[in-house]
Amino acid sequence: MLSRSQTGSFAGRLSNISNINADKLQLQEGQVIRVLSVRMVGGHKTFICEEEQTIRFMAHSYLGLSLPQIQWRQAMLGPTVNSSLGERTPNFSRDGHWMFFVSNRPGGFGGDDLWASWRTHTHDDFGWQPPVNLGPGVNAASFDAGASFFENEEAGMPLLFFGSIRPGGFGGPDIYVSAQAADGSFGPATFVSQLSSPVADQRPAIRFDGLEIILFSDRPGSLGFADLWASTRQTVFDTWSTPVNLGPVVNSTSNDAPAYLSSNGRILFFASNRPGGFGGLDLYVTTRERVGGK
Repeated sequence: MLSRSQTGSFAGRLSNISNINADKLQLQEGQVIRVLSVRMVGGHKTFICEEEQTIRFMAHSYLGLSLPQIQWRQAMLGPTVNSSLGERTPNFSRDGHWMFFVSNRPGGFGGDDLWASWRTHTHDDFGWQPPVNLGPGVNAASFDAGASFFENEEAGMPLLFFGSIRPGGFGGPDIYVSAQAADGSFGPATFVSQLSSPVADQRPAIRFDGLEIILFSDRPGSLGFADLWASTRQTVFDTWSTPVNLGPVVNSTSNDAPAYLSSNGRILFFASNRPGGFGGLDLYVTTRERVGGK
């Protein structure tokens, strides 16, 4: 397994996911279905993507092909999840029951809000219930987006990390966290100063064990515009380390964001408009070895 305190280096060959043109990617993770894992469920694996601000799912049959050769199919999740306005940036609880996403639909607190939808059966990609707004503990009157849910079993208090533009931060989008109560509601969001800076810091992606988080930022030290940065901590009770740039294997002189970290912490998906793609933001994937040979 990965070291509990180190990120490891993403040194694997960077690959463009050539037959998917979207600017964001979120994979569905559960105990049964995991994209790009060895496990199979009926010969298919599934992930959720967004296209033109409409949430869709995409699935493929994994036949041992290299990633750019895989053929994908897609379908819209329908009016239960989607509205006449914008829905984007879906993310999931690790058990696959909850989907968190951003919407500017009516019923929010102003601007972009975070919403969640539940499904009873994790194999049912169309079983999502009507979304609910995550409430004033999470959402403010401005911009709230890019949720990453951490079950936090060790501490017994699930946490939702996200980006927000609200009073009390350093300026621009900053990183916040809200704890989920036993009744499912989310408490007042807390500013995470260790992960934030005076410039834009957004779309945190937390590792399954809660000991690493990857976000994008254009803070000093970036190679170009938005870069991907990583922070770690020794335990879930500790503060976060100062974020470290993931370096030139991952980042370029263009925009590199946002990111999604696989459940085992070894596969990193992200968007980039670097040269060599198909135009605009393309999807890329890179891997890293197990830390410390474990």
